[in-house]
Amino acid sequence: MDKKDIEFLEKEKIQRIDNAAKLLAEDKNLVEVRKEIEWAETANRLLSSTHKVKFFKSVVIMMIVCFIAIGIVFSVNIMQTSFAFDITAKNINWTFLDQWSWPHLADTKQIDIKKGPAKILLEKQPSELDHINADQISMHDFLFSKNSRIETGCDKKKITLYISDSEFDGSLSITNRVDPIKQTISDKNKMNSEIMDIKMEDVSKDRLVLGFIPSDNLEISIAQKSKNSPPVPIDNISFTKEDPPASGFFSSTIQSGKLVVMETHHIYNLQKNDNMVFKHLKIKKFYITQQDDSLLIHIIGSAKHIFLGPMNFETDISPSILEYIYYNQKIQLYWVAFILVFSILYKGYQRFLS
Repeated sequence: MDKKDIEFLEKEKIQRIDNAAKLLAEDKNLVEVRKEIEWAETANRLLSSTHKVKFFKSVVIMMIVCFIAIGIVFSVNIMQTSFAFDITAKNINWTFLDQWSWPHLADTKQIDIKKGPAKILLEKQPSELDHINADQISMHDFLFSKNSRIETGCDKKKITLYISDSEFDGSLSITNRVDPIKQTISDKNKMNSEIMDIKMEDVSKDRLVLGFIPSDNLEISIAQKSKNSPPVPIDNISFTKEDPPASGFFSSTIQSGKLVVMETHHIYNLQKNDNMVFKHLKIKKFYITQQDDSLLIHIIGSAKHIFLGPMNFETDISPSILEYIYYNQKIQLYWVAFILVFSILYKGYQRFLS
C-alpha cells in the first residue's frame, strides 16, 4: 500500500465516521449508519496492519543504528588520553620540537667528552678534548636546536648524555682544573676559574657524548608556564637502549613504575623490561631525577594512543568512547538529564496530538 492509498483511507475513514454520526443524529436509516461504520472499521484494520509493518521496519532500522553506534563507541578511542606516570628506568630518549636551553644542567668534578666529526672549540681554539678533572665543573647555558635528539642514561651513578641531530652550544665553568699529566692542580690554576665553550655546528653524522657523575642528584624539570600555554616541546619519548651498540637490537630499560589513565582512573603497574609507546604526545610536565644508579621519571600529559606491555608486544590501553562515558559521571548525568527531558517533551507532544 503506497502513500496515496494510506492518505485516501485516512481521509475517507474520517468522512465515513462523520456521515454515520450525522445520519444517527438525524435518526435516519440505521442500515446506512451500519454500512458507514463497517467501512470505517475495515479501513482502520487495514491502516493498523500498515502501521504495524512501518513500526516493525522502524524498530529494525533503529536496532541497526544502535548496533552501529555501540560498535563505534566501543571500538573507537577518545581523541586524547590524559595520563600521569612515575617510572624507574636506565634510559630515556626524547626529541626537542623547538629550540631549548638549560641554564644549569649539573655540577660535577669530572667530565668525559666524546665527539664525532664535528669540532669542539675549547677556549675559542679547536682542541682534542676527552677528559677534564677539576675541583668543580658547572655545566650551564646548554642550547639545543630544534629536532635535537637527546638520550639520557644512568649506570653506576654516572650520567651519560647523548646529543644527536642538533646544533649544540654549551659552557663549562671550571674551578681548579687538574693537570692531565701530573693529576694535580697546577700552581697557575689554583683557585682560578675558567670558562670552556663547547660548540658543535652539526651533530647529525655522529653524536656528542657527555659523561659525568653529578655532585648532587641530577634533576631535569620542564613544565608548561601556565594552563593555557603550549605543551612542553618534547616528543618521541622512549625508554629503549640499543644493546649491544650498533647492533640494531633495542631493549627496554624500564625497571618498574606506575601509569594512571585519568579518564578511567585505571592504574597500570609496570614490570621490568615492560615498554611504553606514545602517539601524538602532548606534555604538561616533564621531570627527571637521579635515583641511585637509575633515573626516576615523572611525566604528566596526554596522547592519542598509549601502548603498554612487554617489548614488541605492547597493546593500546587508550580508553574507548564507551569506557570514557562509563567512567565519567558528568557525562552520565548529562545523558540521564537529556533522556528525562526528551521523555517529558515526547509525552507532551503525544498529548497535544491527541
